[in-house]
Amino acid sequence: MAGPGAFPTPWLVVYGYGDLSYRLAQRAADQLRASGATTWLTTIQEVAPATLPRFRGAVLVLPTSASAASNRRTNAARARFTELAAALAPCATHVLHVGAPADLAPFPEYRALRPRVRAVHHVPRSTAPALDVLRLLVDSENRAHDERSAALWAHAREWGVTTTKQVEALLAAVAERRARYEERRFHQARRPHPDYDLNRLDLLLDHPDAAPPRRPWMSAVEHGRVLDGYTESGARVTRDTMRLMRAACPTFARPTDRTGKKGAQSDLRDIHRTLTALSRLQEDAPTPT
Repeated sequence: MAGPGAFPTPWLVVYGYGDLSYRLAQRAADQLRASGATTWLTTIQEVAPATLPRFRGAVLVLPTSASAASNRRTNAARARFTELAAALAPCATHVLHVGAPADLAPFPEYRALRPRVRAVHHVPRSTAPALDVLRLLVDSENRAHDERSAALWAHAREWGVTTTKQVEALLAAVAERRARYEERRFHQARRPHPDYDLNRLDLLLDHPDAAPPRRPWMSAVEHGRVLDGYTESGARVTRDTMRLMRAACPTFARPTDRTGKKGAQSDLRDIHRTLTALSRLQEDAPTPT
């Protein structure tokens, strides 16, 4: 059985019409709770949209009822499941479907589910009552973790970063620079935006679309000068931060095809996001069963 570290809590389990759908959802909820994950179990009709942001993961069990009397309700549920998957986009969302992949092909609502969820698991009806849901989820999370990790490391290697020790050293260098720009001697970089209580490096990394607004008393020319100064300040903190990062990791460097001034700020932001994601992956790696 997986430990609680395998599943960031809480989780949501939602089921559609049909006794088998309910039993499979109940099994999923029981196994998640046994692993240490706080879990809510509810029907597709009763799920509360306002509660969705709190969840870190979800299991959506599609309807299994095939009776003629339930067709109208099932048709409505398909649209609800699609809407729910979209609302749960930030979560690790898994769909359980009792049947073969071809069973879902005729329904555009179910086809729309696939790009919005972590995985769609097709379960044979004969094995559904005894399904090891936890094993299914852990295996899927491990595969997703491995694929995500491979993509992130590929980007990091383009910058000369090959070890977790280098990742942590580079992130520490950025954190040091963020703190340094809080010193009052950095007049231009300390608080360059009137609407944010943040320094220029914080804004560059965390709020890239923030630009100083044009105040009522400013002419277009004056506002243009403010924007130019903001851009130049971003360029300076980028150069300073990359210099500190190279000191922390001598192999760290922009890819050879991106050595000019153009794009340096967005490049720093992109590699910082990659390094941060790699650090979090180490912390959130799924626990083997």
